[in-house]
Amino acid sequence: MTGWVLWALVAASGDERISLEVVYEAPEACPPRARFEAELKARSEKLRIVDAAQTPQAQVTVRIVTQKKRYVGTSKLRTLLSGVTTREFKSAQCETLVQAAALATALLLDPEGTKTGAVMVELAPVVVAPADAGVPEPIDAGVVAPPVVIVDAGVVEPLVLIDAGPPVPVEPARDDPHVELSAGGGVTSGLSGAVDPLVQLTVALQLSRFRLALSPQFVFGRRVTSSAGVAQYVGVGGRFDALASFPVGRLLRIEGGASVTVLVLPVTGPDAEVPGRALGVLVAPGPFARIALQLGHFRVALEGGAGINLRAERYLIDGAGLVFAAPRLFGLLGASVGWSF
Repeated sequence: MTGWVLWALVAASGDERISLEVVYEAPEACPPRARFEAELKARSEKLRIVDAAQTPQAQVTVRIVTQKKRYVGTSKLRTLLSGVTTREFKSAQCETLVQAAALATALLLDPEGTKTGAVMVELAPVVVAPADAGVPEPIDAGVVAPPVVIVDAGVVEPLVLIDAGPPVPVEPARDDPHVELSAGGGVTSGLSGAVDPLVQLTVALQLSRFRLALSPQFVFGRRVTSSAGVAQYVGVGGRFDALASFPVGRLLRIEGGASVTVLVLPVTGPDAEVPGRALGVLVAPGPFARIALQLGHFRVALEGGAGINLRAERYLIDGAGLVFAAPRLFGLLGASVGWSF
């Protein structure tokens, strides 16, 4: 900034013109270099366009490329006092981008004399020889292209068109590795084939394209009444998930892979005189998938899957008979809310 203040004082100290070398690269759909130079001259009467052999006082390099159906331009202005100053411009129209780059360059070199309002830009007539496969005609009989007149529709605000500072921070989509804590509930048919409710807590490591999660669970089970009395069973254990993770836009994430559920089942039931207890263990791998809505750090997810019990066990208690039979195949469905760190 100090260098530009010194440059402005030097430039404003007299009526001497400022020699400027222009380096310009742009797609064919953009205005030519002559248009950019004409914009500079229209904005400031002090600017004089020269080539490198004339030892210019300043050099501006403008490069324009296309990115995702938009034009992105970068201008680098070099002077002996201020060094290099870089500006970046983005627009859906290349003509608007060229105007903004010219205005920014003129303001830096001639801050007091630059015109920021409406200006008229005229390009010199270009003589084009007619395309004729026959006898060539004199060049002075060619077609003279009419001058192109561009009128700025209004006052250009430099602070709007010129990116003079760092970009405004945007909350990340959390594709970076992070830990996620959540709580939820659902239903499963993994204990008895019937629909049993469950609750769970989940701690997960979310990577860019992968998710590892451990979910302690409690399955409420049910009470079974027989002629000998009442038997009851519950499920205590957890599930481990290994999922591939794919973002869909900035808010949704779809994940799918495999899970392993391990449940310990304490069963209590009546006996003739002494209550009897049984303990079973169910291990069930299977496919698993979830879809998550990401709102900043907040998460809401729906999940579901299937399991294959490695042993389709039957649980019996003396005096109560059959308490329940764990199915070979089962399904589960749930929802959760959580927070990422």
